[in-house]
Amino acid sequence: MEKVDLSKEKILKYASELIDTEGVRALSVTKVVNNCKISKSTFYKHFSSKEDLISEIKSSSNKDESNFYSIREEILQKAIEEFSKKPYEKIDIDTIASAVGLKRSSIYRYFSSKEELLEASLKNEIVNRKKLEEHLKSIPFEPSIFLQKIFDYAISYFNKKYNNLMFYNALHYSKLNNNIKVILDDMWSQTIKLIEDIFKRGKDEGIFKRNIDCRALAEMTFSYIGGLGIFSYEHYNELGKQFIELLFRDIKI
Repeated sequence: MEKVDLSKEKILKYASELIDTEGVRALSVTKVVNNCKISKSTFYKHFSSKEDLISEIKSSSNKDESNFYSIREEILQKAIEEFSKKPYEKIDIDTIASAVGLKRSSIYRYFSSKEELLEASLKNEIVNRKKLEEHLKSIPFEPSIFLQKIFDYAISYFNKKYNNLMFYNALHYSKLNNNIKVILDDMWSQTIKLIEDIFKRGKDEGIFKRNIDCRALAEMTFSYIGGLGIFSYEHYNELGKQFIELLFRDIKI
């Protein structure tokens, strides 16, 4: 019995240190048994799964919740992939759980429902767009380059190896779920504002004509970016560059 207790202590100590130094994503049953020099059968005498081990560490320590946030992030990234390649009704929580090494019941400790996962996926996209905005603020202003970077962002998104259905899923469920509608509206508004700010700054710096309607141009550009999705993606970049050239030809001084 003493050996069993010591092996459990060893597992908990090693796993806790690994989470502190490399994050919970680095934790695996294989890594634990190899480093603790125990058999997998010994591990499973104490813990039914990796998630069970993590749960005990969380409940028996004073670790900040951020130490375990990567599990939530891993679930979220897998959910984004699923929302991007399948219609909402065909997405299975079990598939997401299995992909991150969890039981279905464990996912509900992080997300209460599939709809909440979709909400979180959209919020993640808003965070990514804010990162793009911060990047544009950090480099010298050149309107054609700035606008091209927005097109490039869309191109990199739509050119993923799977079809991107996340926004179609979101559009459909925005009619049924007001939280999703609010998040989606916020995403559209932020993107349009980002584009509008490029036109405003170009006008203020004497690059564009003073009489341009920055809001209208931003909404038109945003609509064009969305509309490019009907074309084959290998022509997306070329069509985006043509749009920018034609647009700037008419509004530049």
